[in-house]
Amino acid sequence: MDGLSIWQKADTGEIDAVWSYPSHKDEMSKNAQLHGLLRCDRHQREFFFFVRSDEHWIFFLELEKQSHGAAICLKMFSPDFALAALRHFLEVYMKEGDAVSVLKSYLQIFTTGSSKTIDCSLLTDGKANFSLKELVDTFGEAVGQIWAGVVLRKRIALCCSDIALQCRLLTAIAALEPTSPPFNLLRPFSDNSSTESIKGSFIAGFLEPEARTSAAHDLWLDGIQSCFPCFSTSTLTCLL
Repeated sequence: MDGLSIWQKADTGEIDAVWSYPSHKDEMSKNAQLHGLLRCDRHQREFFFFVRSDEHWIFFLELEKQSHGAAICLKMFSPDFALAALRHFLEVYMKEGDAVSVLKSYLQIFTTGSSKTIDCSLLTDGKANFSLKELVDTFGEAVGQIWAGVVLRKRIALCCSDIALQCRLLTAIAALEPTSPPFNLLRPFSDNSSTESIKGSFIAGFLEPEARTSAAHDLWLDGIQSCFPCFSTSTLTCLL
């Protein structure tokens, strides 16, 4: 673990970091502000998503009807551990009302690699649960073509305005290759400039459908207007 931050959302919707360790306050709060917490669906019990920041993964969690949230920074892609840890840290913070107990728990895991309340065995690079059912419900029979795109390391673009759903679908798409899921290719909340600079393949998420006309992709998946992907003729020829 490379950092932990707890924030509070003001009535105006602005996010203020109330505590951070060691020094990721600005980066975490900026990513929280830009990448989704203002879009939080209050009908969800939990709002969990992640972003890629240089060589790190930053995972965010906000609970339903709570003004507080938390973020954790990891060098490895380990969403299962991140979710368990964030649940625990938020529970401790809301119960104790200060960050001392949170820091104590964080440092215990950081220094000893163990915890009485968190399954630290989950802290494994590429350890990620995913829902194949959710992927099939979203894209139907086209999941087979998506699988082919993953195996052939195509440049896959997913358009989905639901922040948390986008992260879940991207994870499930990468996990379609069970022997060696390419989670390192995930790029949630991308824009055209960020994907155009990538050399090689990616599995990227976009918020707006306009990206389809300019994003450098081989395979476009529309999770907003349709439950099936939108394939170009060239893409189908390449995959089949």
